[in-house]
This record gives sequence, C-alpha cells and structure tokens, in this order.
Amino acid sequence: MRLVLSSETRIVEWMAPEDVLHAVRQDYLEAIEWLYHVERDSRQAQRFITGAMLVNLAQRMWTRANTPSFTGALRADHRLIVRRFSEGGESCMIIDHQTQRRMATYHGCTAQRAATQDLGDASVVYHMNYDQSDQRWKIAAFVQELPRGWERRSAEGARGWLVEAFSISPLDTSGRDA
Repeated sequence: MRLVLSSETRIVEWMAPEDVLHAVRQDYLEAIEWLYHVERDSRQAQRFITGAMLVNLAQRMWTRANTPSFTGALRADHRLIVRRFSEGGESCMIIDHQTQRRMATYHGCTAQRAATQDLGDASVVYHMNYDQSDQRWKIAAFVQELPRGWERRSAEGARGWLVEAFSISPLDTSGRDA
C-alpha cells in the first residue's frame, strides 16, 4: 500500500499496488458479467458477491421463485476507478463508468428476448471486499449511482458540490434508497 494525495479532495488515502488494483478490476468485471448473465447459475453467487449484495440477491430469488419473471442482461463498456481502500486493504470502493449501456430483457420461462432498451451512460459505485478463503474480490454492496456529469464538474474545479462520506450509519434508514 502507498499513500496518495487525491487531487480532487486534497485527502491522503491508502492506495494498493497495481497488481491489487488489477485484481479488483478483474474480479469486479467477472462478478458483473455473472450478475447480468441471462442464465446465471445461482449456486455460484458466493463466488462473486458477499455481504448485503448476497442477502439482497437471495431475497429477490426467494420472492420470485413461484412467479413468471423477466431477466435483464446489461451490456456496457466499463471504465473502472478503484479508490478508498481500508487501512488493512481488505475493502475498497469501485466506480464503474458505464458507456453504451443496453438492457436486453428476456422472458424467464422461454428465454426469448422481450425487449432491448438503451439506458444511456452512468457511473455506479460498489463496495468491494476481499475474501481470504476464495482469494478474490467480491461485490459487497451497491452504494449509489452518481449524478450525470459528476466527474466532468469535479475536473472543472466545482469543488464542494459532491461530498464523499467515509461511512454511513447502517442504522440510518431515511431517504429514498432506504
């Protein structure tokens, strides 16, 4: 790990070596591929996701078990930024700038394509945890979708409009995303 002064926030943060950054990106892309695959094998969930993300997926699968469903397959080009490593290096945040996003929707029973929708570009943030036993990074939680143009505004020097919170209380259930 090395210390890096963030030019946007003027805050010193721990940064992992390039091989760790590569592993985070690679494991994230494999997890996203699995999450948005039409015929994903739910038995592999623990290989790619953990924590709140795993609980959320299990709940969604359980509530939809007996109902006809549609499955979406998201396809996008990804540009990844890995940041905010914990002091011990076992967790971090990943910002995924997704371009050319298209969602293909398939009928759950027949696997026939029902629709395709252009979703536009987006930047999403996920919390990643390193699993020692599997020796891989896993998606632990979806954090948020960033407002459009957030990166461009930050580069133009519009400081103060986006505040990065280092921690959010798990007991805080206020707001629209609760």
